[in-house]
Amino acid sequence: MSQTNEFENAETELIFTTSKDITIYENFQDMGLKMEILRGIFSSGFERPSQIQQRAIVPCYNGRDCVIQAQSGTGKTATFSIAAVQRVFCAYQENPVHKCRAIVLSPTRELATQSYNVLVDLSKHCQVHQLTHF
Repeated sequence: MSQTNEFENAETELIFTTSKDITIYENFQDMGLKMEILRGIFSSGFERPSQIQQRAIVPCYNGRDCVIQAQSGTGKTATFSIAAVQRVFCAYQENPVHKCRAIVLSPTRELATQSYNVLVDLSKHCQVHQLTHF
């Protein structure tokens, strides 16, 4: 099952409140993501962004403070993961020194493991490494 199909059912009853200055992107290719990140997205089974992803990926990777609230299964983990991998990969390309460039804090081991797995999948085509600690 593709990621898109999983989100379509969850989105049918959702109501979104979006800031006026937020651009909505209908596909990942228009978001200005690096080709390596796009390869990770598509090889992970994503076909098109969920409604959360359409609104939040670009502001997040541009460094804007974002509050993203939605039901389970709407793509929040992939949203911040795509943004984080994009920022880390771009920073690494500018200065290829291996150092900590992002920290993801999770309230539970289960969410930490989920985030780690998503980050690994999304970054498998670029020089971004992850570490998880419980």
